[in-house]
Order: sequence, then C-alpha cells, then structure tokens
Amino acid sequence: MKILVAPTLYIKTTPHFEWLKKSVESLRKSDIKFDLIGFANYIGGGYMPEIRSMFDRIITNDKNVLSVSWNKAIQYGIDNGYDYIVVPNMDIAVRDYTISNLVKFAEKEGGVMWSAYCTNRTYDLKPDETFKVQQEGMSNYDSYAFFMVNSKLFKKVGKFDEHYQAYCEDMDLEHRIGLAGETHWCVKEAPFYHAENVTINGLREIGEHESVMETNNGALCYFLEKWGAYPRQKLFNKPFNRDNLTYKDI
Repeated sequence: MKILVAPTLYIKTTPHFEWLKKSVESLRKSDIKFDLIGFANYIGGGYMPEIRSMFDRIITNDKNVLSVSWNKAIQYGIDNGYDYIVVPNMDIAVRDYTISNLVKFAEKEGGVMWSAYCTNRTYDLKPDETFKVQQEGMSNYDSYAFFMVNSKLFKKVGKFDEHYQAYCEDMDLEHRIGLAGETHWCVKEAPFYHAENVTINGLREIGEHESVMETNNGALCYFLEKWGAYPRQKLFNKPFNRDNLTYKDI
C-alpha cells in the first residue's frame, strides 16, 4: 500500500518551526510506511535547509492559500498512484498507530474522507464510538487538522473551493460531502493532538494578527453569500443565492 503524508508548510515564526519539528518526529514513529512530502506555502527565517532534511521532498506553492495547498497535495497523490493521502496540520502530534488505524477503518467502512480524532477538545458527542461528521454541525471541529482521503473525494465531491484563503474551506467541503450523499468519518481509534492556534498566535507575535482576522471575516462573508447562512447553520442545497455572484463581489 502506498501512502502520502503531505502537510502544508507555513513557517514564519519560531513556534511554527518548533511545532513542525515535533510533528515530523511524531509522524516518523508511525508503524506504517509512507512518503513525507511538504507543500510549502511559505518558509522564512532561514529554516529551509533544516526543513528540507526532514522531508522526502518539498514542493513549493505559487499561492499562500491553504485550500490550494490541500488540493495540490491530494492531486499529487492521485497522479502518482498513492492509495491514500494524509493531510495534517503542522502543529499536531500522533500516536504510532494513528495513520494505520485510519487506513484500516477506511478499508473496512469506505466513505470519501477519514479524520483522526482530536484528543484535546471537548465535543458535543462523547468519544465512545466512531461517528459521522455532520454537515450542519461538525462535532469534531479539528477534523480537518488531520484527515485522509483517496481519489474518491475529488471524483464524487470535487476539490476544496480555492476562493477561501485560510478559513471555512473545510466547512464548505463538509456541506458538499453531505449534499453528495457521501460519508466523512471521524475515527476515534486514530487519535492526535492539535496545538490550538499556533499559527494565529505566531502571527500575533509579529503584528500580523489583524490580517489573519480580515482573512477570516472575508471567508465568512463568502461562505454566507455562497450558501445563504454562516457555517453550522441551515444552508441552501445549491451554492449562491445570486446566479451572477463572484468572489470579487464580496
């Protein structure tokens, strides 16, 4: 079985870099073989030589857009014959069996997406069983901090909407998974830890927090115009309440 692990790399502060090292160390202890390829949106601070040594390969992105990076990683995996593509955040830690348990569950249950179970949050649903992620109220809000797909996602649901720069692309796709009649599973037997807000806090340290919030607000406005409600509210079954709407109108 051929598995690709493909995190998006955005390194601008020391916390980013330190958590990336922890994440890679954690992933490398896994009990299943995989290729580790980083999709770099931005790497500053002189960290590139050391980061290159952590990965089998680094592929740079033309745009610093999370949804673009995710799409590129998944498409790369499909084009190069990988059975599964794992997309983790750069500020996570996993158990040695996390990835292999995701694969075992996917082979047994099917679906179009499988997320590891975040262990550092409290959810609406108690973690006593594996559950389906619901389109109008995702119970595991970190389900896109560590997820796995194969070619079925793009074939049956489509790619992430690249109009979103860094927020809401996950909830947009979650809604579309539900509309397509497909399943996104959150697998409690595949735990991971997600360090909350490492990216936002790191940008706050260098005075860029407001730009992050502006990006977030723009994503929410686009989501509202596209689906007729804010995330986790009742949504339209078809995108856009104005046929001639474009992202530039928002």
